[in-house]
Amino acid sequence: MVATIFDYGLFSIKFSFASWCGATKIAPLRKLKGHGFFATTLAPSPRQFMTILSVYNNNPLIDGRQSERAMLVRKGVQLLLHEMRHAVLPELPLASGRRADLITLTEKGEIWIIEIKTSIEDFRVDRKWPDYRLHCDRLFFATHKDVPLDIFPEECGLFLSDGYGAHMIREAPEHRLPPATRKSVTLNFSRAAAQRLLLAEWATGKSFSPE
Repeated sequence: MVATIFDYGLFSIKFSFASWCGATKIAPLRKLKGHGFFATTLAPSPRQFMTILSVYNNNPLIDGRQSERAMLVRKGVQLLLHEMRHAVLPELPLASGRRADLITLTEKGEIWIIEIKTSIEDFRVDRKWPDYRLHCDRLFFATHKDVPLDIFPEECGLFLSDGYGAHMIREAPEHRLPPATRKSVTLNFSRAAAQRLLLAEWATGKSFSPE
């Protein structure tokens, strides 16, 4: 079984535990056709090769939930949030059963959720977005220039992204979480982030250097 275990908008790492157990060497880097990036493979035997790192300009999630355009919006917002010194995690399952497109922890400990919408229809069919308020201090939408901005509710913040960066068009009002909920969401965030980092480290075949 091969699964995507680390995704940060720009790249993902795919890892097969069965193949990893028999890996004996690292195959040479090879250039991906049509891209200026490279991929490497673990070679358990001369007859078996397994791709562990795939790099693309636009990398939709393996389950197909996110379109190419949604991934571009996400990448731009991630870049802005990184500049704002947020810890950012994509696609985090929540206690309610919903999944946050992006969830962040600010330097002050605030929890933000950003929902990505790439069309008018995409927004209109989602009637459960108020549920995200139960899991964050501030709720935002993120979109691109081809979507009318006035369709988004004023009680939510708004980001406009072009894939290379983003602008905060409107700041979200604060609705602070109860302490117990904050602890639960923060624990969920921390465990998911740590687990993804661990699996990414295993997929490289060596521990990350502190340098």
